Amino acid sequence: SEYTIFYIHGGGFASGSTAGCAKYLIQMATEICQRGMKCSVLSVDYDLSPEARFPTALRQISAAYTYAVTLGKPIFLIGDSAGGHLCLSLLRHIHTPHPQVKEIPVPQIPELMVLISPWVDLKNIGESVRRNAPFDCVDKATLDRWSRQYLGPSGTLDSHTDHLNAKNSWQGVLPKYTLMIAGEFECFVSDIEHLAIAIKIVSPGS
Repeated sequence: SEYTIFYIHGGGFASGSTAGCAKYLIQMATEICQRGMKCSVLSVDYDLSPEARFPTALRQISAAYTYAVTLGKPIFLIGDSAGGHLCLSLLRHIHTPHPQVKEIPVPQIPELMVLISPWVDLKNIGESVRRNAPFDCVDKATLDRWSRQYLGPSGTLDSHTDHLNAKNSWQGVLPKYTLMIAGEFECFVSDIEHLAIAIKIVSPGS
């Protein structure tokens, strides 16, 4: 293969697995290869909350990404929902290593990133969280519970988890190209739109 797709599954940090999205990943890789881009897929399973709290998942994903870099191929970083959040955490770690996570020896930024309905803000205070609750499969109470389980009792956010904090610039952190996909009636859409604006400022190709 010529490219490595590095995929991080979603599930509120509390569920989900590579096995659960295997059919989708196989279909995606097949269609990409049919378009002339030979690729392999590395999908990462990580320990789930509440047993595993931040930064456990980031630590495991960083170790898997370190291996992906050794393959010597351009990397396409893709994640959905909580997996999209972890994609952003991984990029932040590549740029500024988290003090509790081993530094990636060769800090290779992915060739591009695709975020599918990413869970951007773990505070869950975006306007669409309440507006779209009747239409989505999750609600604020569920999201708040998952967030507490992932972050721990203090619920403290830092530069690797607070992706909408204006103090945490994305300059030099992102791939050249970023694609974010969101539905009009999902809870995350307003936060995704705010992140898209912040990313557009420093990455015009996104």
